[in-house]
Amino acid sequence: MGTDNILGIFDLRGFGVENGDLQFLKFLIDVFYYYYPKRLGEVLFVDAPFVFQPMWQLVKPLLKQYASLVRFCDAETVRKEYFTEETVPPDFRR
Repeated sequence: MGTDNILGIFDLRGFGVENGDLQFLKFLIDVFYYYYPKRLGEVLFVDAPFVFQPMWQLVKPLLKQYASLVRFCDAETVRKEYFTEETVPPDFRR
């Protein structure tokens, strides 16, 4: 029997500097690293604004090889590539 992978979707629409919680981000990294090792399949950062880039540059080295699991994309890509019309979450509907 195969192992299921986790898909993390972070909707960054409306993200601002005030939303940058590094303590929470460290908590998430620790959870996946210690409690779900090798289970994270892909992480989507959806519609990341320009202000998110400095935070990403700080965090990326901490993730080491896991950084390669991150994909920056838009809501349309999430809708088309990861869901069907029946399963798409309300926040990603047109």
